[in-house]
This record gives sequence, structure tokens and C-alpha cells, in this order.
Amino acid sequence: MGVIEFVLTKIEELIAETKSIENKIEDLPSDRQTDKQNLAVELTRSRTQLIRLEGEAKHKRSDLESYMKERRKRIEDIKMYQGILVDLEVWLEDVLKQLNADLKLTDLRIVKDQIRGCQVLEEDLRQRVDQLSVLSGSVANLTADAGAAPDVSGLADDMTGRLGQLRDAMARTQVGLAARLTRLQV
Repeated sequence: MGVIEFVLTKIEELIAETKSIENKIEDLPSDRQTDKQNLAVELTRSRTQLIRLEGEAKHKRSDLESYMKERRKRIEDIKMYQGILVDLEVWLEDVLKQLNADLKLTDLRIVKDQIRGCQVLEEDLRQRVDQLSVLSGSVANLTADAGAAPDVSGLADDMTGRLGQLRDAMARTQVGLAARLTRLQV
């Protein structure tokens, strides 16, 4: 961005200088009219080229600003997705700890509490699987857009891998939770 600003500043200086030269040409003696006209034509041609270059530089600056804005948005999206992913991983780890805890079938009230707890976990797991599906779709869209945005493609690919692992772990957890619930209900 700094280079473009530098170029724009230099172009503006050159345009101002052409105006100064134009004034000096007008001050030349009138007996050199042909030379004055030739210089004026060349000067006008040069100023026109400078103005065209200025327009191109401004267009490039605008393109760069748009790209940087889109890039910041993609990075913010990835950070948000990573936060959700970490939340899902932590939640799943807690669920697995609960499932791996020993069953204490000492009395009916404890068994009923554990059955209710498993049923709540099962419903929560379904909601988290849905959340994971939405997140996977968002990351897939980001990955598809990464062809136009190579700056985030590595992050998106890494996240896609982690999402796949989390999806597999959730599927195993659903099976384990269903088995535990079956054992409790027998």
C-alpha cells in the first residue's frame, strides 16, 4: 500500500510540475511560436499519460484495499470457526470423561439419575453434531473460496482435518452413549 501511495504522490508532483512548465512555455518570446506549440503538445501528451497513470494507481489502491478488507474478514471467520471448534472439542472431552466414569448401580435413584443424564447428553450431542455440520459447511465454503484466497487455504485445510476428526469422535461417542444408556436401562 505504501508503494502505491508513494507513486500517487510522485504523479501528483509531476502533474503540478507540468503546469509550472506550461506557464514557463507561455512566457517564452512570441517569435518562437512553433517551438511553444510543439512543447505545449508534448507537455499535454505527458500530462495526459500522467493522469492515466494516476487513475490506474488509484484503481490498484482500491483493489488492494478491497483485498485487504476481504482477507481480514476471512481471517476473522477462521478465528471464529477455530473458537467454535475448540469449544466442541472441549465439550466432547468432558462428555467422554463422563462416559468413561464407572457406573454406580447401587440404588434405583442413582440409576434413574444416570439414565436422565445420559438422555440429556444424547440430546446435547445431537445438537452439537448439528452445530458441527453447520461449521463444516462454513469451512467448506471458505475452502472453496480459498482458491481465490491462498492466504487462508492452509488454515482452512487444517480446520477441515480437525473437523473430520471431531466428527469421527462424535460418532464414536454417540455409539458409546447409546450402549451406556442400554446398559443402564436393563
